[in-house]
Amino acid sequence: MKRVGIVIAQTAVLALIICATTGLGAQSLYFKNTVELPAGDVRLGDVARVEGDPALARRLLFRDLRRPRYLSARELRESSAADGLNFQNIYGAGAWIIPLGREMTETELTALLIEQIRALPDGADILQKFVIRVAPNTRVSAPAEGVRLNFRLPGRAASLSSGRRIVPLDVTPEGGERSGEILVRRQIQAILLRVVQVPVARRDLRIGERLSAADYAYERRELEGEEVRYPSGDLSGRRVMAGLRAGEALTDSQVQILPAVRRGQQLRLVYQSPGIVLRLRASALEDGEVGRSIRVQPLFPSGARSDTLKARIVSEDSALIEDFSHANPRQDAP
Repeated sequence: MKRVGIVIAQTAVLALIICATTGLGAQSLYFKNTVELPAGDVRLGDVARVEGDPALARRLLFRDLRRPRYLSARELRESSAADGLNFQNIYGAGAWIIPLGREMTETELTALLIEQIRALPDGADILQKFVIRVAPNTRVSAPAEGVRLNFRLPGRAASLSSGRRIVPLDVTPEGGERSGEILVRRQIQAILLRVVQVPVARRDLRIGERLSAADYAYERRELEGEEVRYPSGDLSGRRVMAGLRAGEALTDSQVQILPAVRRGQQLRLVYQSPGIVLRLRASALEDGEVGRSIRVQPLFPSGARSDTLKARIVSEDSALIEDFSHANPRQDAP
């Protein structure tokens, strides 16, 4: 005659319903280590492989299970023995049963990641420098009750850098003797974007142009990847080193502070005095901006050389001699 045994374990119902008949031999059972399954009813065949009586695999263990539950070999043996079933061979210490009753979206995961970064010693500062997101279309299945979800983060948020990285998400039991045990580890892709103010071209810029205040404006950008350096402050007068389109950000390498005249550059040198105008070529002996006086060396076609002169830069390729009285060009100079 059939007998039904129901064992109540914690808050879940352990209803191991067996079929104990005369002459039924010993059963063998092989536990699975960890079992993830939809929340709801759990049967013996979900957590173990049963040999001896295939019907036992369909027997109910837990009804409407919503939180993780560890079923040990000892617990199963004791409850089954009370019902007249002899599991002489049970392989494995037990199994974690993890009912997946909740699906977390990228929005929920992003909020959780930000919350846990903020809890780090320097987390608030990092959140001012970065925009942090979980990769689009990320979904994570987890128990609806009885668990904690913790991202494995470094000890200090300052070690985080921009880019994409995999951040493990650990699912652990909430409370109880096994509260520190990792039930499931999910690999989540996180995206860290640097928040910076960058100068952006207001119009197309050609190589060699000098910037004016109307040529650029600062905008807030969220940047991913390598640490590109961007200039700051007033960029007026900087030379464009690479062609840029309107809307492109200006980097340190694309707009540089270069003098109007550079050392070694050839200039048109002009000397003016009442009734006399002299024009010749000269070589700049130092860097200088428009309006500044620098030393120049006149270049004569004959190859003759004169003393160095002081000349005021009037453009990027010409200079004007302001004071010629101290100079004493050689008499054989043309």
